[in-house]
Formats: sequence, C-alpha cells, structure tokens
Amino acid sequence: MPATQGCNTARCIRHAAILLCLLSSWVNGIESVSVTAVQPLTVPTTGAAMATVFGSSFNPSNATFVGVRWGDTACQTSTWTSDSAVTCATPAGAAATATLTLSVETTEAASGSAIKYDQPTVSSLTLTNGPTTGTGIVSIFGKNFANIQYTQSARLGNSACESTSWVSDSTIACIAPAGAGSGKTIQTTVQTQSGELTLNWSYDVPVAGSVS
Repeated sequence: MPATQGCNTARCIRHAAILLCLLSSWVNGIESVSVTAVQPLTVPTTGAAMATVFGSSFNPSNATFVGVRWGDTACQTSTWTSDSAVTCATPAGAAATATLTLSVETTEAASGSAIKYDQPTVSSLTLTNGPTTGTGIVSIFGKNFANIQYTQSARLGNSACESTSWVSDSTIACIAPAGAGSGKTIQTTVQTQSGELTLNWSYDVPVAGSVS
C-alpha cells in the first residue's frame, strides 16, 4: 500500500510538472505581446479615423478578445487583422499627448510613441471688429474644436471672451470682452492645445462727441 501511494504521488508530481511547464510556456507567449508602431500617431478630434497598431504576438484564442484604448477611451471598434496588426476606429478626443494600449486576452502592451489629437486651428471670424464695450457675439471658425464635453475657451487679444460656447467641431461662439486697440490675435484653446489667427480683431475707434 505505501509503495502504491508512492507511485501515485510520483505520477502526480510528474503531471503537475508538465502542467506547470505548459502554463509557463503559455504565459510567456502572452507576455511577449508588444506594440512597435502606430499609424497615424495624430488623428482628428472628431474621431472615427482608422489607425493601425503594429507589433507582435497578437494571438488571441478569439478575435473578439483584442481591444485598443486611445488614451483613456476605448476605440469605437478594434479589429484583429493578423498576429502583427490590429485596426482601431479612434474615439473622439482632444488630448495633446496620450498612450495607446493594446489588450490581447488579459495582457496589455503600450505604445512606445505618444499619440495625440490634432490641435485646433482658427481660419476666420464672423466679425473683425466690435465696440469697446464688448458684449458682441463673434463666431470663430476653424477645425478640431472637439466635442461639447471638452473644455473650450477663446481670447480676443489678451482678454478672455466673457463666455465661450461650443457650437460644433468647427465653430465656437464668443461674447467679446470690453477692450480697445487693433490688430488683436484670436486664440482658441481645447483642453491644453491652442490655435490662433493673428492680427484679425480690432475694437471700434472712439468717436469724439461734438462740443457746443
């Protein structure tokens, strides 16, 4: 009886060693997942741009077990195409820099290069001048003003707009501040990125009243 138990014990130990070896190989294979490149690295704030993540060992047991996060937000879709490529329909966003993270099964790998969204640009205004008292509504046109949930602000010269309202990815409404002078630069900021249009805003020249 003791001999039989010893034999069974030895057999169990051998089986356990084999299972540990197989498990170790599987874990090591998963841990070798790596991201080597992302194209493109910069995408529009509106999202839905197609980006491709390149790397190695993208070998899920099921293609649905692959996911990509662009910064803190999951891609709209993540599609496995091969053991070295996954495509991502980017989410909307506005971050100046972020990290792309690829998940395969339960393992994650981060991109070595920073990803980001296009910075805002200003192209034109509905008005190029206004009263020194302010309060006029100026529509600022451009692109990459992101979505309404992101923080947008605008300045006319050195003064912030009295209020700024997001209208669309290409339009921001500004209630002009009081001021004076000409050749003011218009600046828009979305999160931490800014765009500007130089020497494009002026305040009306004061008119002297008549002297009786």
